[in-house]
Amino acid sequence: MSLKLPRTLEQKSRGIARFGRPRAEVQNMKIAVLTDCYLPAINGVVTSITQQLEALRRLGHEVDLYCPSYSEPSPHEAHTFRLWARPFLFHKREQFTLPWPPAVLKRLWQQPYDVLHLQTPFSVGMIGLTAAGLRRIPRVFHHHTLWEEYVDYLPIPKKLSSAASVSLCRGLANTCQGVVTPSEEVRQRFAEQGVRTPISVIPTGIDATLFRDGTPRPESEPNTEIILYIGRLAFEKSPEVLLRVYQRIHQARPQTRFWWVGDGPARAALEKQAQEQGMGEVCRFFGFVPRHELKDFVASACLFMFTSLTETQGLVLLEAQAGGLPVVAFVASGVNEAVLSGRTGYLIETGNEELMADSAVQLLSNEEEWENFSMEARNWSENFSLERMGEALVSTYERAITNARKPEI
Repeated sequence: MSLKLPRTLEQKSRGIARFGRPRAEVQNMKIAVLTDCYLPAINGVVTSITQQLEALRRLGHEVDLYCPSYSEPSPHEAHTFRLWARPFLFHKREQFTLPWPPAVLKRLWQQPYDVLHLQTPFSVGMIGLTAAGLRRIPRVFHHHTLWEEYVDYLPIPKKLSSAASVSLCRGLANTCQGVVTPSEEVRQRFAEQGVRTPISVIPTGIDATLFRDGTPRPESEPNTEIILYIGRLAFEKSPEVLLRVYQRIHQARPQTRFWWVGDGPARAALEKQAQEQGMGEVCRFFGFVPRHELKDFVASACLFMFTSLTETQGLVLLEAQAGGLPVVAFVASGVNEAVLSGRTGYLIETGNEELMADSAVQLLSNEEEWENFSMEARNWSENFSLERMGEALVSTYERAITNARKPEI
């Protein structure tokens, strides 16, 4: 699949501001970031983007964000430009974005950007790709998500929709001068799918201070042990497996409680499953929680558990470890690079629910081991700072600009 713009279309682009600023004039970059999802939506991609914006701006770069508007009020942010959007036909929680209004498009097509960073391969990504191609501005594609694992929401056979997703992402990546993935496993998988553009592995940075020194929640009961999950309650995250694992844990340690922080399409089914398994009284569903309050949930808990097999990095695992929580999770892409098995938690063979439960019980039963894991978890999280991520992104942008200057063969 090729998304290369025909030269005839490029030739028709007279009058459009192109090429950005001469590199000799650039001290700090002027960057456009384009995404099909952003606040007030909450998911891993949105979190990654907010972290990127923070990191780049801390380094002194000017960043404009182009993203969809939402029916609910959006937070006002400087240098954030909203495009018209409507709910996606087959998945109402997602947006399909339109190339409108003209004032926002005018800015995209006239500002002297040094690089365009495309965060998603869909409508906003295509708007950005068109602008970058016509203006001959270097572009970088960020492959956050294994989209082929998330096609169950479409009324199309999974094999067909998965192949189309791979083709779309590969085609977009190969029209760019740089690609970013959040983990080495995702880089390898993307390269095996036929991506020829240089790929940089840049884990999403975290601000560890946001997950430390919290105050335990008032819902904490004396003499109980809180096991925590934070994230979307979506079927692809395998929350029903996590609930079955917790049932085993509770049988061994009745003093445990399980807190679910987050919301999503699987919540109702999960609450029903908890009641049917006799776990209704020991499972608590908090729904969406503002980000600044998460450290209080981390401070309340003893352990973080995770059963998703579709992650590209497992950012929430790093955040939990930043707060000193050991992790028990299944071996999976992305997860493997977020947890040091045997040092900051345990990575369990996928599907081995009994071993996962036993490992959690072992950690909760051994205070010395728990303390060692907790300290290691905090230290490990320091490797994923915002500063390191920002510097790596800038290096990728600079390479993309250099690559864009190379003559086509």
